[in-house]
Amino acid sequence: MLLGYWAGLAAGVDAHWFTHGIYVALMVGAVAMLYLRAVRVREERSAWALLALGFTPWTLGWILHLGGEAMGNPWISPGPIDLFWMSLYPFAMAALFQLGRQLSGLGTALLTDILTITLVTAGLVTAVALPPLLATESLGELGRLVVVAYQVGDSILAAIAVVAFALAGRQVSAAWVLLAAAILTLGVADTAWTLEAAATGPVPGMIGSNALYPLGPALAAAAAWQPAHDRSTSFMGAEIRIHAAVVLGVLFGIVLLAANEWIAVPAVSVVLVALGLAAAMHRIWHALLKVLRTTRSAARERELVGEVRHALAAGDLDLHYQPLVDLRTGAVHGAEALLRWDTRCPEAFLPAVERTDLIRAVTDFVLDRALEDLAQWRASGHEIGVSINLAAANLEEMDLPERVANALLRHRLPGHLLTLEITEGAALSAGAIPDRVVAALDAVGVAFSIDDFGTGHSSLVRIARFPITEIKLDRSFVGDMRHAKLPIVATSITLAQSLGMRVVAEGVEDAETMAQLRALGCDIGQGYHFSKPVTRDELARWLRLAPPAHKPAAGTG
Repeated sequence: MLLGYWAGLAAGVDAHWFTHGIYVALMVGAVAMLYLRAVRVREERSAWALLALGFTPWTLGWILHLGGEAMGNPWISPGPIDLFWMSLYPFAMAALFQLGRQLSGLGTALLTDILTITLVTAGLVTAVALPPLLATESLGELGRLVVVAYQVGDSILAAIAVVAFALAGRQVSAAWVLLAAAILTLGVADTAWTLEAAATGPVPGMIGSNALYPLGPALAAAAAWQPAHDRSTSFMGAEIRIHAAVVLGVLFGIVLLAANEWIAVPAVSVVLVALGLAAAMHRIWHALLKVLRTTRSAARERELVGEVRHALAAGDLDLHYQPLVDLRTGAVHGAEALLRWDTRCPEAFLPAVERTDLIRAVTDFVLDRALEDLAQWRASGHEIGVSINLAAANLEEMDLPERVANALLRHRLPGHLLTLEITEGAALSAGAIPDRVVAALDAVGVAFSIDDFGTGHSSLVRIARFPITEIKLDRSFVGDMRHAKLPIVATSITLAQSLGMRVVAEGVEDAETMAQLRALGCDIGQGYHFSKPVTRDELARWLRLAPPAHKPAAGTG
């Protein structure tokens, strides 16, 4: 229909029903298609509804403009009619941001880059388009102000389209291509309309450049009704493209500001480019700060690892033990070995150690010392086991099963007295090598425990494929049992025991919590209600006062 309309104009048809009626009908039909899309299809409904709302007053403006001319009382531009047409811009911008809502997950740094590109692009476009328009004396001051407003709005819309193409690259969808064409059409039409209006004075009605306008909403409606596979645009992996666009934008922006010394650059263009460069400088400053912080953190971590290495060689590392108590009988069934270094919190140095090869030597130290102490306790008649923590990196060590077996043999202990605690994340991210390591350790006879269960958002069903004999409920759940977390704890206990696993509750701080756990059928408790982590000698004294275990127990953790 649009092509037929253009053909009629080219043939010289000048009847009002044709030049005005069909013109308005084309716009109304396109807007109706946008509304229909928003009503009929739920996906991206808000974006297309916003675009339809933006084109509604815009189309109404054309109806008033052309209808007024037909009735001899035209609405001319510049004037109140421009408010109808300009109302398209905020709705269109909001719609484009809705369609690109994936951008919200790109991070502050990348969003700052996008702002830089948008502002610089808008500045460059207005710098090219505005001078010939503002040079016409017939526009007047109000006319110039209106021209600047249109060009800034068109430029920002064009900049958003440029950003979308820079982010999506070859993955840009047909819908975005059609929307970009619609934006370009409106920008070209506004420029041609302004030039023609400047040559003829205030525009009373239909002029030749108006013929482009119906193409804008028609392309937008076509974008709205694209099939799903042609409408979805992925913005993932866009960092390189967006950084390249920022570099080009900054270079062009600097050239434009420098050229302002020799040529007249519109003030609005200078402001837009300056704001874009300011955003870029903000981004660069924060990037430099991040590099400095990262460098300083890396240096501090290397220094810290060196100190731990020296402490290990000098014998300054030690183990403390926290008892694990049978909630039904009060008997001690085991103890968890916890690494200590002077008065420093383990969380202050262990994460750094786990990211280096030093974790191998530290794990060997903990394993050997814990088994040595366990052998002494058992020689004194205390039938308990011990548990130690493994880092995710330990599961990548193919000789770990052999080292564990040798340590058990050296201290003449059976494998079932040792429990190896691994985190939920390490268990779920295990690949081919960790799977083989776990299988070999299982063959040695050691037990496995999932530490801090519940913090990794996994399920018992997912970890059941591992030879797990025990789960440890994280203290964050146990400590909040009196409030929201009680159903989670109860369900975890029931499900774990149905799968043949023992349940250990960490963070038992008082008698009320212990009683609740006992009522829920939890097997083992660990926390300050029983004992804080103590040295091996203090634990030996504590064991002499504790109720005896009824039978030898595997290590629990």
